[in-house]
Amino acid sequence: IARDDASLDLEQFLQPDHISDMDYLNESSCYRPCERGAPPRICYYRWVLDDYKTMGPACRNCPEELSDCFRPQCITADGYERGMVTVNHQLGGPSIQVCLGDRIIVDVTNKLVGRSTLIHWHGLHQRGTPYMDGVPMVTQCPIPEMTTFRYDFKANNEGTLYWHSHD
Repeated sequence: IARDDASLDLEQFLQPDHISDMDYLNESSCYRPCERGAPPRICYYRWVLDDYKTMGPACRNCPEELSDCFRPQCITADGYERGMVTVNHQLGGPSIQVCLGDRIIVDVTNKLVGRSTLIHWHGLHQRGTPYMDGVPMVTQCPIPEMTTFRYDFKANNEGTLYWHSHD
């Protein structure tokens, strides 16, 4: 998979925010059984970091009306309204489920007013792409508010790994 492909239409590789267990979506889905020798895929994600509220307007009349607690973008958390930073208005944020060798591309838009941020990837070795590691002022400069940064790296080791923001 070439990296100097500025004309690549990433929309065809866009992955969903929510993946149900054992729900293999389509042939461009990166959430799939990993098979030795299978060609790697391009896995594109679009994330927006912003301030959000638990038990906010998206929850309408939750918990009095239980069905409102399951509305899209309703985050109930512990049942109390409070501010938090979210990715795509999700508590825990979107998961990235890929196979070894896949190319991961994540466009992160920072909508945190008055704050810079970045994403730090725990467990990824970042061989050849150390500037994608997300350690503030060490491997990467923070993403200023209202701008987008593209992370672009290869899934070069296996396992359960995690990411989080730094701001």
